Amino acid sequence: MKKLMVIWLYFCALGAHAAEVLTWVPAYSRAESYAMLNQDFGGVGMKDGLSRLALQFWRPTTGGGLETDPNFGSITDEDIRLFTEWGDKHNIQVLLCIYNPPQTAGAPWEWTRAQAAIRNKTIFVNSVVAEIDRLAALGISIDGVDMDLESSTSESDEDKADYIAMMKLLSEKLADKGKILSVATYGSKWNAPNIEYWPELIPYVDGITPMAYETAGYQAECEPMWNHPDNWCTYSGFISAANGLEASQLTIGMPGNLNYADSASAWMGKSNIEHIKGAKTLGAGVSIWDSYLHSSWQNAEVWNLLKQIKQSGGSGSSSSSSSSSTSSSSSSTSSSSSTSSASSSSSSSSGGGVCYALETWAASQVYTGGMEVKYNAQYFRAKWWTQGDNPGQSGEWGVWEYLGDCAGSSSTSSSSSSSSSTSSTSSSSSSSSGGGCPALPVFQSGNAYGTGSEVQNSGASFTCLVSGWCNLGGPYEPGVGWAWIYAWEQTGLCN
Repeated sequence: MKKLMVIWLYFCALGAHAAEVLTWVPAYSRAESYAMLNQDFGGVGMKDGLSRLALQFWRPTTGGGLETDPNFGSITDEDIRLFTEWGDKHNIQVLLCIYNPPQTAGAPWEWTRAQAAIRNKTIFVNSVVAEIDRLAALGISIDGVDMDLESSTSESDEDKADYIAMMKLLSEKLADKGKILSVATYGSKWNAPNIEYWPELIPYVDGITPMAYETAGYQAECEPMWNHPDNWCTYSGFISAANGLEASQLTIGMPGNLNYADSASAWMGKSNIEHIKGAKTLGAGVSIWDSYLHSSWQNAEVWNLLKQIKQSGGSGSSSSSSSSSTSSSSSSTSSSSSTSSASSSSSSSSGGGVCYALETWAASQVYTGGMEVKYNAQYFRAKWWTQGDNPGQSGEWGVWEYLGDCAGSSSTSSSSSSSSSTSSTSSSSSSSSGGGCPALPVFQSGNAYGTGSEVQNSGASFTCLVSGWCNLGGPYEPGVGWAWIYAWEQTGLCN
């Protein structure tokens, strides 16, 4: 005990305190996000710079309960386990994120679902706690909850009171279990929940994200806005508004998603590097929407800066969370051991085999920007919302971006992915010409497969890369599940 006190006093004397770095995994890009989490950006990656990972998989039911979002394919317990195990491996807190998505692309956020949650707060909070307990019984550890209920309007005083009451009750229930509670709100006052909720929220939360993204920045020049302070769009303005919350617990929202391709590299007159440095100077944390990063975020400078924020906060920081301090120091020791795993995931995720993990395009299905499909032995990515637009007829200026042939290499792969794709294709050619598949056992979910085991499934042959995952099936079923590329390597096509 005396030794722990000495260590605590030592860090207090240093004046260095950790801040949080958070990102979200959207339900619609689970595979892409997982691959990005394992990318290496010149010796550093997201595993080094993140302290929290929020899985945006859940939404309120219309009766005030909780369910996984059904709009982007079935979200299984094994999908959730994939990310929690990644978090455990790298000492990153994984949060159950609850949101209220629009019913259709381009529509407002479905506030009626949020109202069902906040007006039936006891049912809703008990449902959230029950889901955490259910997952724990399966060995899936959730570290807390990130609340991301949003409205495109400011909503009523009654809704505000109900929202605060729900958050208070949830905070109490989570605290009893040693879990954390963070919340995402708007930065302006024209949406809900917003910055005016903060004084009443701060006593109940462990972190707040102002979701201003490209409309705010470090030392930004704000357009005058009625009923807003002059610094309403600046990071220092957010810190002033968060009176009672340590700067290190404020994770400033920044746009890292492909949808912000034009603003991610420069918004409010500065690059992402300058904004990150600004947050660090103020002692604040960072939240990045989302984990499927734009290319301007895929470099060592970005993630070394975020690693510094995670490990020691910034010059303006005045306190820290003990859990995040422990996380950051432990993460440093695990970085080197996880490099080979990340490289393995990266190298096996490209090439023709990627088509097996994709759904076949369907005219009746709604697709949003970033979603990928296969069609006529090719695969494509949607640039924006679409329904009924045939990928094969899209053309250069259409909604679908051609990515590559299913049997060849991707047109958008990095050099490392390209080399992986080439070796996979040549291996496939030699294997199929030799007719090796008939001699291989057919994959059976639940069987014990060790690293190096060979099977056939869905018209192709595979070698097991990660024995624990190869046994599971479901998302890891070779050539079928959305996450199979992280457990198996495709080695050929069956005759």
